[in-house]
Amino acid sequence: MAPVRQVIAVDIRGHGDSDKPHDPEAYTYAAMATDVTAVMDHLGVERADFVGYSLGAFVGAHLLGHDADRMVSAVLMGIGDEDDESLALAPRIAAALRAPSPSEITDLEAAAYRSIVDL
Repeated sequence: MAPVRQVIAVDIRGHGDSDKPHDPEAYTYAAMATDVTAVMDHLGVERADFVGYSLGAFVGAHLLGHDADRMVSAVLMGIGDEDDESLALAPRIAAALRAPSPSEITDLEAAAYRSIVDL
């Protein structure tokens, strides 16, 4: 991938060389997604392909639901079935997938998942 695209690897909060705050509220998907977009802004990257594994995939899912215009594409891997936040989203995603048309989906986060399926 490197010869074709610039690769930016981000250590999300609590990992690698990133800060390790002690406040549990610092570890929400929203906070970590904001970190990713802040790095993109700092580097002058308007839109990017996103690859995330495990927790990084959940952060990517949040980005798709809240900042989809910043994503060209996304590969989300290693998402298990034990995360309460993602489990709560499952019925909403199912409803979005069953909708006859994407224009009928009012739930923006679930619509992001539908947009991936419709690619």
